[in-house]
Amino acid sequence: MSLPMQAETQAEVQDQESASHDQNRIRVEDEDLAAEAVIRALFKGADLNADQVLDVEELVGLLRQHALPSDTRINLVSKVTECMKTLGVSENGALNAPQFLRLLGMNPFRIILPPDLQQRLPFIIMRHHSSEHQTSLLLTESPGQHLYDQAYCMFQAADTDRDGRLDVEELCKLLQRLWREQLCQELSPPIRAHLREEVLHSVQKLCGTTDTKLGFVLFMRLLALRPWRESLPPQVLKELPFVVNKHGGRGSRRAASPSPSPSPSPS
Repeated sequence: MSLPMQAETQAEVQDQESASHDQNRIRVEDEDLAAEAVIRALFKGADLNADQVLDVEELVGLLRQHALPSDTRINLVSKVTECMKTLGVSENGALNAPQFLRLLGMNPFRIILPPDLQQRLPFIIMRHHSSEHQTSLLLTESPGQHLYDQAYCMFQAADTDRDGRLDVEELCKLLQRLWREQLCQELSPPIRAHLREEVLHSVQKLCGTTDTKLGFVLFMRLLALRPWRESLPPQVLKELPFVVNKHGGRGSRRAASPSPSPSPSPS
């Protein structure tokens, strides 16, 4: 085999290995994102007075919302207080978000988690144990985090071929649904009149002219571009860069560097 052919073969093997590595990384990142959404939902659902901590009564109520084995349902209060003491919290105290995350690794709380989350939880706890990640698990959702989570669910539903990216037509539908269902408004008439052109321009601004598909994180960055940002609530617009950066590129299928593209001609 000639040297050029050997080099080309090696390059192809490296590309395949890189693609396989990226797919595995993406799968893990998506599973972590879905797991954190479940944990946030559990915390938020149990926090009846919205004070961002959970006391004994709220924790017992959380357990009673789930189908527990009959022997587990006996003496729930004492089981909950025992778990709290293990975490260094008295029975009259309350757990914050990081403590709640550790609590979910204990019985009987572990039982209420889906089986796949039970397996992933130790790794999630380890990742959030360091001070660097301590505040990144936003169990009580801010407006920006809420939009991020809802957009993620909608993005996954729209990704019918499961390649982790949406084309321009799919992005048009997703944007209209996101505005209608989460922002409780329609896109403005000027945008709707030229929706495909506006979406294509935004995609090209993020990816250049060689690609017309976006992964999830790039889609969230698209929302910070004009004209989309102009109709986002101020608090969401303020929080969105932090929320996107917090997830460290999670959900993105392909790295893309913003590249300039000409502004669309005014219509």
